[in-house]
Amino acid sequence: KYTREIDFIHSIKSAGRSCCRMWVWALLPIFLAIIATGGIWAVFAMAVINGAVNTTVEFPYISVCGANPPQSCVFGQVMNVGSFLVTWVCVIRYQQVVDYGFQSTLNILSLVAGCFCALGGSLVGNFQTVNQIY
Repeated sequence: KYTREIDFIHSIKSAGRSCCRMWVWALLPIFLAIIATGGIWAVFAMAVINGAVNTTVEFPYISVCGANPPQSCVFGQVMNVGSFLVTWVCVIRYQQVVDYGFQSTLNILSLVAGCFCALGGSLVGNFQTVNQIY
């Protein structure tokens, strides 16, 4: 009986230690927003400095800013990193719902939809229309 109580106390202590580190994963969507926003503004700044866009005529879309080299390389990498982080957030959320015991078809569909959105973002970043050979 005494050893069972000690085992129970040790299991609670070890669960508490791993639980205290789990809050770091909650920062991942915040990092995603910061990295994506900073990267998009960096691409915009590069396009303005290089003269690829004229902001006095109209405010350009980000895809127009990232269409010409060298900012197209940065735009592609920003989209790749953002797509990876979106996939990571989707997988973590999927596993969180499974761990809570609410596994459903909607959970699987949200994981698949999130991964397809991340794939689409990566495709947009890597296949700019200006840089394609016809």
